[in-house]
Amino acid sequence: MITYAIFKKKPHLFKNLIGVSVSKFDKIKQDAAPIWAECERDRLSRPDRQRAIGAGRNYALDLQEQLLMTLMWLHLSLNTEALGFFFDVDKSTASRNTRRVLAVLTQLGKDTLDWPELRTRGQSKNIEQALRAYPDLQTILAEARQGGQFPDEPAQQKPQDTGPLAGRATQLAIPPEFVAQTPPFQNLSPLELDAVSQAAHLRRIERQAFFYHQGDLATNFYILVEGQIRLTEVTLEGQQLLVRFVSPGEAFGIIAALENRVYPLAAQALDDCLALTWDSPTLERLMERFPRIAINGLRLVSQRWHELEERYRELATERVERRIAQTLLRLVRQIGRRVERGILIDLPLTRQDLAEMTSTTLYTVSRILSRWEQEQLVETGREGVVIRYPHGLARIAEDLPPAEPR
Repeated sequence: MITYAIFKKKPHLFKNLIGVSVSKFDKIKQDAAPIWAECERDRLSRPDRQRAIGAGRNYALDLQEQLLMTLMWLHLSLNTEALGFFFDVDKSTASRNTRRVLAVLTQLGKDTLDWPELRTRGQSKNIEQALRAYPDLQTILAEARQGGQFPDEPAQQKPQDTGPLAGRATQLAIPPEFVAQTPPFQNLSPLELDAVSQAAHLRRIERQAFFYHQGDLATNFYILVEGQIRLTEVTLEGQQLLVRFVSPGEAFGIIAALENRVYPLAAQALDDCLALTWDSPTLERLMERFPRIAINGLRLVSQRWHELEERYRELATERVERRIAQTLLRLVRQIGRRVERGILIDLPLTRQDLAEMTSTTLYTVSRILSRWEQEQLVETGREGVVIRYPHGLARIAEDLPPAEPR
């Protein structure tokens, strides 16, 4: 967790992220302490209180840390989920803490705070937006993690080892046959594949948790073993874009092969996921020993770059109906599975997901899909999207004249 002790070691970051100097913070804390104590006495002794004094859960943060959290919230305009992440508490605790400390700060007055204006809760930044907008947060997080005071993920999202692999060490001897099928490690000799497999670790992530957030330091490269992942980007304007899905056997986080880089996208698990992972130093040693890995990695980066170029070309030049058709056909090629009714895009793809992938609105996607359902081109439901007539969808994607009625 982020603490006052960590912040105090870096006074310039303290001022940038908290909005006041360390000495000013100490003065505010000193002035706030008696008001805080009086407010706590009133709260604990109120007639309608249900619990006895001392009962219930204790707060994880003392006044100093709660004050730090509140000033950071005021200065950076973070939402409660982001505050909870940085201070290792749940968002309800973050909301409660900031509300109570803000009442104390209001009593101190603007002269004591030296604050232009107390901000209200409005448009606030989530975790990804905060890390993108304030790079200094990365430095503080690195300090906290180095001191063992901050987990790799929020406390509520720590991966749990369950199922057939429960109780086994995180370092596994992965079958080389699986590794050999993945793009970064193709065309390696059996001895090289064995070395790569032995260097891998297995990471388990629960549904809706993140492998990493946009703007995190790129420390690990992954190959997905089980589950589905969505890669998203938050623009400078705060709009979230769904860039692509990752299926078993695919690689992500290849930017970790480069030094001092950050992840340009966030990787979120759509369901419980298992992934092989290699940290950056291990990956660098493997690339030095086996140059074929470096060549494969360069090809993978080039492939991703061409995909993004194609996506941006579509967004800039093509009408929205073509973009939606092209996106669905890409997903068919990536994870399509033939079923009785057609080809199933086998993931929980929502209309909002399609809107984010094609840079349009939910209303537009819903209108087009409804028309395509009437024309029996597609079928949508809980299990996903079924492409009933791929040839008709391809004609739309290629902007060809409509075919004769089937």
